[in-house]
Amino acid sequence: MTVSKEASPAKPIDDDAGDAAGLRRRVFGGGHTVALRLVATVALKFVGVLIISRILGPANYGAYVAAYSLYAFVLAVGQAGTGVYLMQKPGALTSAHLGAATTYLLLQSTAIVVLVELLAAPLGAYAHIPGFPDVLRIIILALPVQTLSVPAQALVERRLDLKGVAIIELSTLTGYYACALPLALAGFGPSALAYALIFQYLLAGPITYAVAGVKPAFGWDAPFIRDMMRFVTGYSASGVVWQLRGLVNPFIVGPVLGAYSVGMIALTISVLEMLTLVRTMLWRITIAALTHLRGDTAKLRRIIGEGMEMHLLAIGAALLGFGWVGGLIVPVVFGARWLPIFHVYPYIALSYLTMATFNMHSAALTLLDRNWLLVAFQTANAIALAALAWFAVRFCGFLGYGYAEVGALPAYWLLHHFLERQGVAPRYWPAAGWWLAAAIGLFWRELGLWAIAAPFVALLLPPSPQRILAMAANLRRHGKAGAPTSKPLTES
Repeated sequence: MTVSKEASPAKPIDDDAGDAAGLRRRVFGGGHTVALRLVATVALKFVGVLIISRILGPANYGAYVAAYSLYAFVLAVGQAGTGVYLMQKPGALTSAHLGAATTYLLLQSTAIVVLVELLAAPLGAYAHIPGFPDVLRIIILALPVQTLSVPAQALVERRLDLKGVAIIELSTLTGYYACALPLALAGFGPSALAYALIFQYLLAGPITYAVAGVKPAFGWDAPFIRDMMRFVTGYSASGVVWQLRGLVNPFIVGPVLGAYSVGMIALTISVLEMLTLVRTMLWRITIAALTHLRGDTAKLRRIIGEGMEMHLLAIGAALLGFGWVGGLIVPVVFGARWLPIFHVYPYIALSYLTMATFNMHSAALTLLDRNWLLVAFQTANAIALAALAWFAVRFCGFLGYGYAEVGALPAYWLLHHFLERQGVAPRYWPAAGWWLAAAIGLFWRELGLWAIAAPFVALLLPPSPQRILAMAANLRRHGKAGAPTSKPLTES
C-alpha cells in the first residue's frame, strides 16, 4: 500500500476497499504481530508499574491515579470518537479530512486545558488527596499534545497496519518509562509520571505521522466536521460516561478512605488492565475489521459469538492465573505493603471478566451506529457503581468498592437486549458456563481450594471440548495467508 506524502487535500490517502481475502490476510495473518505486541507491551508495563509502585508507595501512587483518572475523563470529552469516526468512515479518507480533524481536536482540547487549570484547586480541596492538584496541573498539559497524533493513528488502524500500530505503541511506551523512572528516582514523586506522559505524546507525534506516511496538516471542512460531530456526540457520550467509572475511586473512595485506599484499588485496576490488554487492542481492530460486514446479519452474529468465546477463554485464563499465584508474586515484585490488593482483586477481576465477555457486543453497537444504546448501558453501569460505592465504602472500607463492581454487573444485560433488538445477539452456551466457572475460581480464597477445579471441570464438560477444538482449527485455518474461506465454528 503506497501513500503519497504530498497528496492533494482531495486525494484518498487510505485503502478503504480491499477484497475479502486481503482483509482476512491482514486480520488473521497479523496474529503473530498482535501476540508479540501484547507480550512486549505487558512486559514493559509490568516492569514500569513494578518499579514505580515500589518507589512511590500506595499514597503517592493514589495521587497520580486521581489526576490521571480525571485526565482520562477529559480525554474522553476532548477526542473520544474522532479517531473511531476516521477509522470506520465509509468512503475515501483524504488529507483534508485529517487536517480538519486535527484542527477540531486542538481547539477543543486547548479549551479543556484552560478549564481544568482553573478547577484544579477546588477539585483538590474536595478529594483530600495530598499532591493531587499539583499533578493534575501538569498532566492536563498532555491533552493537546496527544490529540495531534489521533488522526494519523486512526489512519494506521484503518489500514489494519498491525505492525505500524505495534511500532507506535511500543516505542512511545518505552519513551514513557525511560522518562518516568529517572524522575521518580530523582524524587519528583507522582509528578514524575505526569511529566513522562507529556514526553510520551511529544514522542508519539512524529512517530505516528511517519508510520502513517502523511504530514501533519490543519484546515477546516464544515460539512465533514458536522458529520464527524454527529458521530462523535453519540460516541463521546459513551466514552465520557464510561470514564466516569474511573472517577469513582478518587472522588468517592478518596474523600472517605484517603490516598492509601485509592492507591490500593488503583494498583489492582492497573494489574487487571495489563492482564486484559488484549481486550483493548482487539476492540479497535474489531471495529476496523467488522466494518466490512455491515449488512450481513448472520455473519455478524456468528463473529460476535466466536469473538465472545475467544475473549472469555483468553482473558479468563489470565485473570485466574494471577488470582491463584499472585499472592506469591506481589510481595517479591511490588513489595509486601501491596498485599491487601487481594482482598478486592476477585471482585474487580469479575467485573473485567464480564467486560471482556461483552467486548464484542459494544464493538457491534458502535459498528451499527447505535452509540446512544451504548451510552444507555454505560450510564446504567456507571450510576450503579457510583451509588453502590458511595454506600459500601462507608460501611466496608475499600472492600466496598469491590462489592460495588459486582453489584453493577446486571447492567450488562442491556447489551444483550440491544443486540437482540438489532437481530445480532449471539448464543451464550457454553460461554455462560465458562463465565460462572471462572467466577467461582476467582473466589478460591473465600470458597476454598475446591473452587480452583471449577474452570477445569467446565472446560471438560460437553460441548466445551468440541467448541475449543473448533476454535483452534478455525484460527489455524485463518492464520494461513490467503485462506479461501471462513467457516463457522461447529454448532453444538
